[in-house]
Amino acid sequence: MISGLGGSISYELDAVIIAAVLPIAKVAPYDLALSTSNLARSVATTGTNLLLPTYAHADALEDSHRQFRLYSRAMLASMALTGSFVIALLAFGQDLLQVWLGAVPKDTFVVLVVLNLVYLLQLPGHQSFVYLTSVGRNKLLAQLSLPIGIANVALSVAATVWLGPVGPAVGSLPQVALLDFLILPLMCCRAMNVDYSLYWKRSILPLILPFTAAGATAALLRTTARGSIYLSIPEAIAVVLVACSVLVAVLYRTDADSRTAMRRLGRWPSSLRKPGRRVAASGRSDT
Repeated sequence: MISGLGGSISYELDAVIIAAVLPIAKVAPYDLALSTSNLARSVATTGTNLLLPTYAHADALEDSHRQFRLYSRAMLASMALTGSFVIALLAFGQDLLQVWLGAVPKDTFVVLVVLNLVYLLQLPGHQSFVYLTSVGRNKLLAQLSLPIGIANVALSVAATVWLGPVGPAVGSLPQVALLDFLILPLMCCRAMNVDYSLYWKRSILPLILPFTAAGATAALLRTTARGSIYLSIPEAIAVVLVACSVLVAVLYRTDADSRTAMRRLGRWPSSLRKPGRRVAASGRSDT
């Protein structure tokens, strides 16, 4: 309950803050941008949210390898998908808004990009919350959520006074960058007895390739395929599809490298084994 209250304070009072600080019409850009963020959230996490019972089952078997493999895969896939969406919005967001709305309220594009960027940085926290909840290690989340939520509101109010409708998104950045992007994944790695650097190697660094491909595709389409604003729809879709295609190749290469390493070692790396237990190559735990 405390965790839910903290989340509500952090993320569900943004429109109230804008309405309290600015003219009521300034709420519209934030609400419109929030709709796109909710779309990205639904697409990127619908599948990974179903991993909760799988994490719990693997924890009962003390199979930390399976937990980490699923966790790193969920992190990589959801961030690659959302990141390509952010890149598409950077390149074609203004045109997409015109197709959607016709008359676009002032500041909507800026809020759109910043809010979706905040959500991209928040994804590690979301995936960590799913994992920590499934294995019953969310006590610290409850302890952190309420004070951090209150601090987030204070920062959002100050940023809204200073920057306008984009304020709540900007005010959330310190919390998201520190807690969601850095601290919660570290907690998950400790719970799985996995080295934090391995998390970065498997979940964050591989994002360079799909993000680079998405950025190059967006830049190419932006400079060579300009015409009707309605072209922005297939162009944005093309950016996301290119990133997803590169992601599939990255995942395939990661699997191939992992299988090669396991054949050479005949066992899982020590960083993926719980103390006092031996994890066989099949992923089953032996005492």
